Amino acid sequence: MVSDKGYSSVHNINQFLLRGIDFILNCRTGYLFARQIIAESIQKLDDFCSYNPQIQCYCLTQKHIWSYPTYDKTASGRAVKDKTTLYIHVYLDKDIRAEGEKNLLRGTILPILEKMRNNQPLTQEEESAKNRFIKDDGTGSFRTNIREKNEYLMNKGIRILVSNRVSDPVEAWMAYYERERVEDLFRIAKQTIGGNRYRTSKNETTEGKTFVMFLASAIGMMFRQRVKHATANGMKMPYDSDNKLLANLDSIEQTVFREGCYYTPVTGVQRRIMEALDIPMPSTEIFGKLSKEEEETDEDDNIQSLDELETTTYSHWTNWILS
Repeated sequence: MVSDKGYSSVHNINQFLLRGIDFILNCRTGYLFARQIIAESIQKLDDFCSYNPQIQCYCLTQKHIWSYPTYDKTASGRAVKDKTTLYIHVYLDKDIRAEGEKNLLRGTILPILEKMRNNQPLTQEEESAKNRFIKDDGTGSFRTNIREKNEYLMNKGIRILVSNRVSDPVEAWMAYYERERVEDLFRIAKQTIGGNRYRTSKNETTEGKTFVMFLASAIGMMFRQRVKHATANGMKMPYDSDNKLLANLDSIEQTVFREGCYYTPVTGVQRRIMEALDIPMPSTEIFGKLSKEEEETDEDDNIQSLDELETTTYSHWTNWILS
């Protein structure tokens, strides 16, 4: 079970353990034990030696002894407790933290300072932020309350994944990354139809539209597995670099004409990427010459019904994704 923060409660962790279900949960950073873990590990986490280039963020793992109630009862009726080891993976993305600091500066601190220097009144919200983040020495000079600033930024860019089975932080991160891609698929589906019906004339077409989105998600996952294997074989590529890699390969084109078809040459970075991902090199030679019967086919013979055209369109869409 790989889940988001909505399932990361103590009750659910106990229920997973009682039912023998392995899990990776994205834990809310606001929980007391999560805040304690962040405070204890932030100094070690914010260290160059904790950076993992494969997932492009800082990470570390702690073992935690977890006590949970079982179905057995004592003589007094209290639940008998059992213990197990949980792996707590903590991640830091400094880009997200830097974005949070920039938003705090530009969206909160600077407007307040400008009003204070111009003797303009502050709103109630601004007054509260001023009391928290800004110190006035009484001589017209101001300085930042470093303690409150660090407290505000402590959880920015932090992710905590809890698992009873996965001890490797990179493996846990990849599993959760794939869950997010499934969410992306649902989001695209909802945005595409806008909460409305598909506006298709047949059940088969509706199923086809949905299935094509499912295929795209599955192919993306398989492509990232190729990236994972290439990394294991020595080529340095981040696991979530699929969009960049596909962008590099996007200029490879196939030209189709009556004598057949051919691909543009594959050189340099493109060749290294395809070799690392174990993708067969397309031939630049002409191949697949059309038969005489295909050449003599009259365009009028290809007239189709609207339903047939609709089905063909989605067939081409599937072929485009697979290519």
